[in-house]
Amino acid sequence: MQIVCPNCSARYLVDPAAIGRQGRTVQCFRCGHKWMAHVEANDAEADPGDARAEPAMTDTRPVPDFIIRPQNHDEPISLPAIPPERGMPTWLKVTLGLVILVGLIGGVGYALRDTLTGAAPGGPDTPPSGQSANAPPPAAPSTPAPAQPGNPPLKFDGKLESAADGSSAVIAVGDILNTTNADLTPRRIYLFFKDKDRNTIGEKVFDVKPDRIPALGRQPYRQRIDDPPKGTVAVDFAIEPLS
Repeated sequence: MQIVCPNCSARYLVDPAAIGRQGRTVQCFRCGHKWMAHVEANDAEADPGDARAEPAMTDTRPVPDFIIRPQNHDEPISLPAIPPERGMPTWLKVTLGLVILVGLIGGVGYALRDTLTGAAPGGPDTPPSGQSANAPPPAAPSTPAPAQPGNPPLKFDGKLESAADGSSAVIAVGDILNTTNADLTPRRIYLFFKDKDRNTIGEKVFDVKPDRIPALGRQPYRQRIDDPPKGTVAVDFAIEPLS
């Protein structure tokens, strides 16, 4: 007769004499489950010596995993089970789990990279709040003009002339004077445009050719100003020496 473990469905071919008419407790070797097995009615009535009790050749029942022969009736029958298939090793499971975890952390970090680095959501080119994207960039701070004491070390001695081409441009023509007893080299010249009330209405800065001027000497200077502010009636000059 065949018996089937109700827990893991392992199949066993057992001689009915090993079970007995009263039934017997059996244990599955595959899962360790115990249950009370009973002899089927057809198997109990069949004569063990009768060849007709043997399964027919046309028996379509599944082939059992093991065949159990009669043994000592006083001991419980231990049914051998097919050894379980070997699964994935534990170390490989742990390794795959760590790889998946690192991948998830990397994906979240990449998605939140702007937040984690403190960058603006729109990127580095996004204008600050309240500023239009088409607004011109803020003007760079102008270089402060050097303070002019009562007797500056370098000063401009000259005049303004109108451009010969008839444009609105003016030309500063004159000399840079060294008023000290030491050699000096000019660096920049500052032009302050004044209106009729002597208010400053604009300024320009020009680099000067760095030629050393001897003590109490002078150096010729000429500079064209193409776009003087409208309303200019006078220009003040300030010269910054090279440190």
